[in-house]
Amino acid sequence: MATITKTGRISVRVPHNATATLHQAAALAGTTLDSFLLQAALKEARRVIEHNEESRRDPDTPALLLNFSISRMGPRRR
Repeated sequence: MATITKTGRISVRVPHNATATLHQAAALAGTTLDSFLLQAALKEARRVIEHNEESRRDPDTPALLLNFSISRMGPRRR
């Protein structure tokens, strides 16, 4: 019996030079462009979700990030 998998479609406009780079990377990885893009997007999505969940567990994280950002900006110019 065949397994039925529901899929969706995501359409993305990509500059020509980016398309060439993505095709080259997919070929070097030995995979299709669709598979390459899906794996890269899922990897980044999982990283973002994990980072967000870690931030929620540590209540001081948003304040630390804000303080770090402000300290890196230096004095304001008027």
